[in-house]
Amino acid sequence: MDKVGNAINKQFNIEVFKDIYNKVIEGILKYGIKGIIGIIILLIGFKLIKHTNKIILNIIRKSALDVSLEKFIVSTINLCLKFFLVVFVMEFVGIESTSLITMIGAAGIAVGFALQGSLANFAGGILILFLKPFSAGDYVSENATGHEGVVEAIDIFYTTLRTRDNRVVVIPNGNLSNNSIMNYTKNNTRRIDITVSAGYNDDIRKVKDVLMSIARKNEKLLSDPEPVVVVSELGESSIHYLLLVWVKTEDYLQVKAELLESVKYEFDVNKISIPYPQLDLHVKKGEVFLGNE
Repeated sequence: MDKVGNAINKQFNIEVFKDIYNKVIEGILKYGIKGIIGIIILLIGFKLIKHTNKIILNIIRKSALDVSLEKFIVSTINLCLKFFLVVFVMEFVGIESTSLITMIGAAGIAVGFALQGSLANFAGGILILFLKPFSAGDYVSENATGHEGVVEAIDIFYTTLRTRDNRVVVIPNGNLSNNSIMNYTKNNTRRIDITVSAGYNDDIRKVKDVLMSIARKNEKLLSDPEPVVVVSELGESSIHYLLLVWVKTEDYLQVKAELLESVKYEFDVNKISIPYPQLDLHVKKGEVFLGNE
């Protein structure tokens, strides 16, 4: 009986081995050749994608886009092409790719909820790099936090500013893309508006002539448009004059300071008064009266 049992077990093991062997051979014949072909397709595809990226990068550089945007576009295209290549090879070999795509989609949704702030900054960075409300080197101020300074760098998630006192401010692009931004250096020229007050006893024509003379003496002022002096307001205790001049953007701060200094000096020389609030104290029979002038 033992001999019979051993023979049966031996025969059973042989049958099982044959069955496994047949399945392995069948799998190799079914998927092995396709798998080898799939690997070849992957290798060729990766080389073609690399070559395609170089072509796309050359095209983008000719369009004079921002460097950060160039890297982002090339990286995104590279990732998408490789993803579609892998999915194609999986389908070719016979591996079900639907579950993989579903899993990636679900993971993407989960990551999106977890990184809402970062995604907002990412989207803001794309908008800034495409629309270019400002560029590196521009002097800007933003309404969200009140920071202002020279734009040092524009990255996908953050923009770096350098303030006048040489501090570094890193601002999320989501804030910049959703709030107003003032770009002081976008244009080559700027207008300086200087408001000056003079007394009612001073001759209006004389005050205007002095202000115009101050403007014409400054060599950094532009002749086109010409300087303008107008009466802007009749105040309670003084007449307000507005001096409008145009300068190159890089000369704005220096010229404005020079004009303000010249106004005080020339008004003193020409004996033009600059009224300022005064408080008069009147004492009468033990009573105190306060009056403003």
